[in-house]
Amino acid sequence: QRLQSRSLAKLRADVDRFSLMEATPLEDFVWAAVQLLDVIAHLETLEIFSMLQGQWEMHHQAARRVLTHVETKAPSAIGAMLSRLPAHDAQRRRLEFCILNFVWIDILATSTFGALTYVHCAFDYVHLLDAGIIKPQDTMGCHGRVLAIVTRIARLEQWMLRHHARLDEFDIQAELQRRRTQINEELD
Repeated sequence: QRLQSRSLAKLRADVDRFSLMEATPLEDFVWAAVQLLDVIAHLETLEIFSMLQGQWEMHHQAARRVLTHVETKAPSAIGAMLSRLPAHDAQRRRLEFCILNFVWIDILATSTFGALTYVHCAFDYVHLLDAGIIKPQDTMGCHGRVLAIVTRIARLEQWMLRHHARLDEFDIQAELQRRRTQINEELD
């Protein structure tokens, strides 16, 4: 528990320091984020599988904070870097694997624990999954389109919770039906 507390304090300090970092040069900025995300993924995994009362949610929120900072300072920087690097480049594979770690945990957490656990992150990975820019099927066997659909279902739940008091209004019903139809078409 002492080591766990120490790692949380160090991570918090590192994330705070990163949140002050400027986005130039862009590659250094993104790689600094990737380095932090790698550490966070390891700590999350240790927390999830530890016998102690885990703090994986805190680590995941730290990852969201890092990615929100990247996306706020340099919108679409991660997608642009992934698209620019050749498919078999070691840096591209490292960046993609790091992002997939975040995406996988984010989708599992949101779909397992429900939309109430979802906290907005400026980094929206769904378009990267849809466009095939990140390919989880090459790493974990699950196609990106499937993960994108699972994400849309969880986000639909979140949207419904946000609009719960107005669900009987015509425009809300129409939007709900549109989203349901879109997800059903994607599932088909």
